[in-house]
Amino acid sequence: MQEEEAFTSSATPSKKIRRMCHYNKDWENKYSWITKANVDTRAYCKICRNEFAVAEEFSHAAKKRQNLKECFEFYESKFKEVLRHVPTRWLSLFKALDRVLSSWGPLKKYFLELGVNNCSPAIWAIIKDQKDNPTTETNPTYTELYLYFTHNFMASFQEVLLLLENNDTLAFSLHNNMTQFRDTIVKKNYDEHFGMKVRMSINKKYLSDEETQEFKKLALIAYQRAVAYLEKWFQFENSVFRSFSCLDLERGLPTLDKLIKLWTLTRSNDTPPEALYSELAILSSVYQSLEGKSVDMWCSFFSKESAPNLLKLVQHVCSIPVSNAFVERIFNVRYTNERNRLGLETVKSELCVFFNINSSCTDFKERVVSNKTLLKAVASNAKYVKKK
Repeated sequence: MQEEEAFTSSATPSKKIRRMCHYNKDWENKYSWITKANVDTRAYCKICRNEFAVAEEFSHAAKKRQNLKECFEFYESKFKEVLRHVPTRWLSLFKALDRVLSSWGPLKKYFLELGVNNCSPAIWAIIKDQKDNPTTETNPTYTELYLYFTHNFMASFQEVLLLLENNDTLAFSLHNNMTQFRDTIVKKNYDEHFGMKVRMSINKKYLSDEETQEFKKLALIAYQRAVAYLEKWFQFENSVFRSFSCLDLERGLPTLDKLIKLWTLTRSNDTPPEALYSELAILSSVYQSLEGKSVDMWCSFFSKESAPNLLKLVQHVCSIPVSNAFVERIFNVRYTNERNRLGLETVKSELCVFFNINSSCTDFKERVVSNKTLLKAVASNAKYVKKK
């Protein structure tokens, strides 16, 4: 039995509760672990012994935003909003840090003018040694080196994360991409390369030898922990994606042994047909004429040659998602006020339309109106057969 759609006006609230941006003394009666910090916009957790922001510095205070704009005018630069990092979203970290560093001069001036009593302790710890003599990009301080190093390090992660969430990234490319990413970090660790800004600052000897050695020690630990993290959560040696990588034509032709191994993985250990050898031979003969990305090369090959067994392997591997981005994207599309008022079939139909029709609403309307056969079928009560 299909679900009945519940059309209720109160099913999903459309408005969010407005957040408070200053500490409220009444919170201590409800939460025993909280107390006020030195700054009115921050609170202190007695359990983890850390401060956290009640709200962002510039989100709800027009006066603070105006003061920040004046700092941008002083540096003769265009005002940019400070982006907030969402802890549950990896992709927001690099963008937030990138925006901070692109506006570091005005931001630093703003917080220095606040003084130690009104500035967040975490921010003041970074800029306190510049109170009387602010530095520039060409002569960063010891603490600023960590910002530049983190920015350079996160740029590598950002590139891979965007690649994994891209619709064009397929299962046979995943292992090669992850291996290349790990090897890049290993090489940076071996070469002690922390980004060009950091390298230039170290070569110019703005810092003492003790500070330089301490920075290198902690930065190398960050590289080592990143490699350990990757190897913990991705199986480089025994991953099934390693077997899939033989289909990545951009890196070369697959061997017959690799195709046989892949066949046993995807076809329930069935013995590969003899025709698989002949199909690989045909692929080898036309390989030099194939161009573009791996998926384009496969499409070009299958459009000209008959290779049903290779086609089964490629179709199976390409249908395997490389991350949870596909699922997350569906949840994001369905995050509407009507999402819990619709029946399952209606939600399914909406998602099918959204992800399979790429034309605009206007173009789609013109195509439908001009298709008399389709309109006649929609208006009739006759059953239809789904095309496979």
